[in-house]
Parts: sequence; C-alpha cells; structure tokens
Amino acid sequence: MTIGEKVAYLKGLTEGLAPADSSEMKLINKIIEILDDVAEELEELKADTEDLREEMDEIDEDLADVEDEVFGCDEDCENCDEDCDYDDDYDDLAEVTCPYCNETIYLDETIDPSDVKCPNCGKSFNCVCDEDCDGCDK
Repeated sequence: MTIGEKVAYLKGLTEGLAPADSSEMKLINKIIEILDDVAEELEELKADTEDLREEMDEIDEDLADVEDEVFGCDEDCENCDEDCDYDDDYDDLAEVTCPYCNETIYLDETIDPSDVKCPNCGKSFNCVCDEDCDGCDK
C-alpha cells in the first residue's frame, strides 16, 4: 500500500466520525489534506529519483566507453575481448623505479625522471646528496 493509498484510507475512516463542521474534524481534515499533499510530493520525488538513476546509469555507461577509448581497457575488464591492446598503452612510456621505495612508475619519454617526485613516497628523484639521503628536494 502506497502512502497515497494510506492517506485515502485514513480520509475514508474520518468521514463517519463526527460532523464535518466540528473543530476537531476541521483539524483532522486539514491534517489529512496536508498528508495527501506530502504523499503526492513523495511520489513525484520517487519518480524524479528513478529518472535520475536511469540517467546516471546512462552517463556511467557512456563514461566507461570514453575511458575504454582513451585509456584502453584494464586487465580486469569484463567486456574486453581477446584482442585487448591494454599493454600497448605502455609501449611509449619509460619505466622508472623510485630509488627510495622501489615503486615502478611510467613516465612519458619526454619527461626527465630527475624532475619528478615519486607518487608513492613523495621523494624527489633529483637528489644530489650522498647515499644516506632520504630524498630531499635539493
């Protein structure tokens, strides 16, 4: 039973209670009228929410298509066929290992690794200190 149906049932119950011109019935009828308005608003909100959910699903699907086109599909891709060229995306990138945390990162070949900070530990690759340095920003 929806909220609107419950309000209609409540309205039917009150019709036989007391004369419509009594102050108690005026108050009850006004409360039922407000409940009826609230029930209508809730139904509209529910419909709007469902519409938004459908639109979000469509946007999500479109974004997934764009991501596949731009970045290629990832290794765990459910929609990927056997001809996935995911690994080809890294062919034009230089593999660099952080000297401090040993994290492997991939950089465009035009980027000088000495100008980069490790995204994992945050330490600069451009350290000119001795071997005891912990990755200063000199």
